[in-house]
Amino acid sequence: MWWRRFKRKQRFRRKKQITYLLLLALMFSMSLGYAVLNTSLNISGISSLANAKWDIHFDNIVVKENCSFFGDFRKSWRLL
Repeated sequence: MWWRRFKRKQRFRRKKQITYLLLLALMFSMSLGYAVLNTSLNISGISSLANAKWDIHFDNIVVKENCSFFGDFRKSWRLL
Protein backbone atom coordinates (compact mmCIF):
# COMPACT_ATOMS: atom_id res chain seq x y z
CA MET A 1 0.00 0.00 0.00
CA TRP A 2 1.05 3.60 -0.52
CA TRP A 3 1.48 4.45 3.19
CA ARG A 4 3.96 1.62 3.69
CA ARG A 5 6.09 2.95 0.85
CA PHE A 6 5.75 6.42 2.32
CA LYS A 7 6.88 5.23 5.78
CA ARG A 8 9.84 3.37 4.27
CA LYS A 9 10.88 6.52 2.42
CA GLN A 10 10.60 8.53 5.64
CA ARG A 11 12.79 6.04 7.51
CA PHE A 12 15.36 6.15 4.71
CA ARG A 13 15.35 9.97 4.72
CA ARG A 14 15.77 10.04 8.50
CA LYS A 15 18.72 7.63 8.35
CA LYS A 16 20.24 9.71 5.57
CA GLN A 17 19.88 12.91 7.63
CA ILE A 18 21.46 11.28 10.68
CA THR A 19 24.33 10.00 8.53
CA TYR A 20 24.97 13.46 7.10
CA LEU A 21 24.89 15.04 10.57
CA LEU A 22 27.33 12.47 11.93
CA LEU A 23 29.69 13.03 8.99
CA LEU A 24 29.48 16.80 9.53
CA ALA A 25 30.23 16.41 13.25
CA LEU A 26 33.15 14.10 12.45
CA MET A 27 34.61 16.57 9.95
CA PHE A 28 34.21 19.43 12.43
CA SER A 29 35.90 17.52 15.25
CA MET A 30 38.75 16.43 12.96
CA SER A 31 39.36 19.99 11.77
CA LEU A 32 39.24 21.29 15.34
CA GLY A 33 41.66 18.60 16.49
CA TYR A 34 44.04 19.38 13.64
CA ALA A 35 43.96 23.08 14.51
CA VAL A 36 44.65 22.37 18.18
CA LEU A 37 47.52 19.99 17.46
CA ASN A 38 49.04 22.27 14.83
CA THR A 39 49.10 25.38 17.03
CA SER A 40 52.10 26.19 19.17
CA LEU A 41 51.99 28.77 21.92
CA ASN A 42 55.19 30.17 23.33
CA ILE A 43 54.93 32.44 26.35
CA SER A 44 58.06 34.01 27.73
CA GLY A 45 58.70 36.96 29.95
CA ILE A 46 58.05 38.22 33.43
CA SER A 47 55.07 40.20 34.57
CA SER A 48 54.08 41.78 37.85
CA LEU A 49 51.11 43.59 39.27
CA ALA A 50 51.37 46.74 41.31
CA ASN A 51 49.70 46.87 44.71
CA ALA A 52 46.08 47.87 44.33
CA LYS A 53 43.91 49.80 46.78
CA TRP A 54 40.47 48.35 47.35
CA ASP A 55 39.34 51.24 49.55
CA ILE A 56 36.00 52.31 48.04
CA HIS A 57 33.80 55.01 49.57
CA PHE A 58 30.26 56.02 48.65
CA ASP A 59 29.12 59.57 49.37
CA ASN A 60 25.61 61.00 49.47
CA ILE A 61 23.64 57.75 49.57
CA VAL A 62 19.90 58.32 49.89
CA VAL A 63 17.51 55.48 50.76
CA LYS A 64 13.86 56.03 49.83
CA GLU A 65 11.16 54.99 52.24
CA ASN A 66 9.15 51.83 51.48
CA CYS A 67 11.48 50.91 48.67
CA SER A 68 12.70 47.41 48.07
CA PHE A 69 14.35 45.52 45.27
CA PHE A 70 11.80 42.71 45.34
CA GLY A 71 8.77 45.00 45.20
CA ASP A 72 9.06 45.59 41.45
CA PHE A 73 10.06 41.98 40.90
CA ARG A 74 6.88 40.69 42.55
CA LYS A 75 4.72 42.97 40.41
CA SER A 76 6.33 41.80 37.20
CA TRP A 77 6.08 38.15 38.32
CA ARG A 78 2.30 38.47 38.67
CA LEU A 79 2.06 39.51 35.03
CA LEU A 80 3.60 36.22 33.91
